[in-house]
Formats: sequence, C-alpha cells, structure tokens
Amino acid sequence: MRSPRALAEAGLDLGIQVAVYSDGDGRVGPRRQEDAMRDLFERGEL
Repeated sequence: MRSPRALAEAGLDLGIQVAVYSDGDGRVGPRRQEDAMRDLFERGEL
C-alpha cells in the first residue's frame, strides 16, 4: 500500500501507524494500530 488513494480507501491517513493482520481466511488487511490495540485489549482479539 504505497499510494495515498489506497490508504484513503482503507480509511487510513499518510503517516499513521498500521497493523497488518489476517482473520484466518487467507486475506490480510490493514488497521489503524490504535484501533487494533484497543480491540486486542478490550475484546482479546483483533
């Protein structure tokens, strides 16, 4: 994901830290690191 358009389509801004993860279905997806960590602490999963 290098283009600003791809980041915008994923709901991400330039310069933001991201976590890349898989739901176990073979696909990987980016999430804002802040959101991923919050979900991990609150729900025990991404």
